Amino acid sequence: MEKERSMPNCFGLGLEFQEKAVDTACYVVNRSPSSVLEDKSPYELWTGKKTSLSHLTEFGCDAYVHVPKEKRTKLDSKYERFIFIGYMDGLKHYMRR
Repeated sequence: MEKERSMPNCFGLGLEFQEKAVDTACYVVNRSPSSVLEDKSPYELWTGKKTSLSHLTEFGCDAYVHVPKEKRTKLDSKYERFIFIGYMDGLKHYMRR
């Protein structure tokens, strides 16, 4: 609960992000190795797949998403600014800033 409680506050996000913070904290904890589990993660024990942490991103950080040519005009920006708010079904989840 400490992770969840501190995440939205650290990034200046409101209480409406508490649920996403809980989901993200659970996602990270379940993929983190534990000495109790002989340096395996709960995810690894459950699925039998080795866990990679290389895709983890800081909750609440700025994210810039590319806008395809087909969805912009010549003078439009090539990216949109979002906020990273968690993971869902193997994907990173962003919200417009």
